[in-house]
Order: sequence, then structure tokens, then C-alpha cells
Amino acid sequence: MKSIDVALSCDRNFLIGLYVTSHTLLKSINNETRVNLHLFLDGISEKQISRYQDTISRANPEIGVQFFKYDISDIKEQAKSLNGLHGNTSPYYLLFLPSISENLKRFIWLDVDTIVNCDVSPAYFDETTKIISAVPHKQMRFCGERKFYESMNICLDDYEFNSGFLVVNAEEWRKQDVTSKLLPMCHVNAHLKNGADQGILNVFFNKNFHELDKKYNVLFGPTSTSKKCEDETYTNKVCHFFGSPKPWERVVFTSSAHSRYYEKIIKELKIADLRFNHLYSREGIYRYSRLTIRSLIKSLQYLRKIEKD
Repeated sequence: MKSIDVALSCDRNFLIGLYVTSHTLLKSINNETRVNLHLFLDGISEKQISRYQDTISRANPEIGVQFFKYDISDIKEQAKSLNGLHGNTSPYYLLFLPSISENLKRFIWLDVDTIVNCDVSPAYFDETTKIISAVPHKQMRFCGERKFYESMNICLDDYEFNSGFLVVNAEEWRKQDVTSKLLPMCHVNAHLKNGADQGILNVFFNKNFHELDKKYNVLFGPTSTSKKCEDETYTNKVCHFFGSPKPWERVVFTSSAHSRYYEKIIKELKIADLRFNHLYSREGIYRYSRLTIRSLIKSLQYLRKIEKD
């Protein structure tokens, strides 16, 4: 039986996302393919990890799945000086995985704000000499990291790929010692970076990555409740819900049209009680408060616009 390796990184704020991404990944995979899940978990208790593994295994009993949990203490220490995304440096864990697991030949790096509604094994087995395989989205002149790309002398006509779904040739990564080359770059013009790993990866692999079919990373931003999103909107693709709030986050004064679809999977897995699990951490309270204030401001702006009209 063939097997694929998929790496997932998650803290308490994204625990529901971890469940949903893992479940839909296994549900959509070819039945003849075994899945190895490599987990980078921060601030999640052993009890919660056990529940997650039991839930995912029981929900997808026909698929062979193995869980590999990594001790992140060392890489968390190395990553803490890097410019994180809203203080979260877990996206950088990708840079360390090839050296941590030397037997790993290749792996998919998958963000946990995704719903996987297509079989990703063809992308995994798509042989290429490139170290990175990714989905290009738009020219760099239209990206949030434009100033950073300019400072690194990157042509703004080139296309940026999103790092939410990557296939990494770990063997070639190690041969070229990519990690030791990328880490120093993380500090260059860091004040101009808006995100975490994505800008650095795009600079390093500029014009030197294998292009994947667009269906493996289709971006969905937060939408208003007035927009209709039917189930067909999400079929046969990896749906990547970027931005805030995430579809599983019930924030006061606002809601996402994608939440209705997401809610079906939450009910299927019986994990609705985890919705506010992150509020037991300081970071979770900060995130929830920030999203609530932002949604309140947007609501007030909308009401003001109605009054003017």
C-alpha cells in the first residue's frame, strides 16, 4: 500500500481547524493510500491529543492513518526571534521538518484552516526535480508582501505562491541545506514583512518551484452572511480559508457565510464543545478580543453607511 506524509501545525486557537482539515483530508484520499500525519502541536494537552487521534481514526476507519507527534520545544525556541504572524511563529516549523525527520523523503505541508475536498495524493506523487511544489496565485505587485519583495530585488511581475499547501522534496531540501540558508533571510528587512514564512519562501524559491493544479489551494476570504455559498462551491478542491475570523470562530457581531458549511463538519465530528477551548489561554483571549473589536467596528461602519444612504 502506498503512503503519503502530511505535516500539520496547530495551537489551541486552531484546534477545531486541525480536526476538520485532518478529517476531510482522510475522507477525500484514495482508499488504497495510507496517510502519515506529522503533528506540530503547541499548548494542546495530551488528553486533547488523544481525543483528536481517536476521533479522526473512528471517523475514517477505512483509511490507514498513523500519527507522529514532534517535540517542538527546540524549534519553538529557535523560531521565537522570527517575525511571526500576529505573534504566531508556528508557520516557520516547516523550515525545520526536513532536518528533524531525516527519513522523510517528501511531505505535504498543509495549513489547518483548510477543508480538503479532493484527493491530494496525485500532487504528492507528482515527481519533480524542484524542492517545492505550490500553487501560484497572483503577481507580487498585488500581494501584501510587495514592499518586502521590492526590498529583496524580486521582479513584481513574478507570481507569488501561497504556502498553505506545499509539497516538499525533503531529500533535496537536506542535500541543499535549505534550512541554514533560509533562517538568516528571515531577519533581512523583517520590518517590511506582513506574514511569516510565505514571503521568505517566495524569495528563496522565486521562479524555481513546480506549479501545482490550482484546485490544491483555492483561497476563500471571510465573507458577509448575505453571500450564498452552496456545497458545490467547495467541491473537488482544497479550500483555504485565509484571513480572520476563521469559519469556526463565532465572534460577536459578525459571521462568515462559510461557517454554515463548516458547521456541518463540526457536527459530524461532534466537536462543537471545542469552539471556545482557546479562550483558556492568554493568546486565545487576545485573539478573540481583537476579532470582536474588529467586527464591532465593521458593524458600526456598515450602520453609518446605511444612515448616509
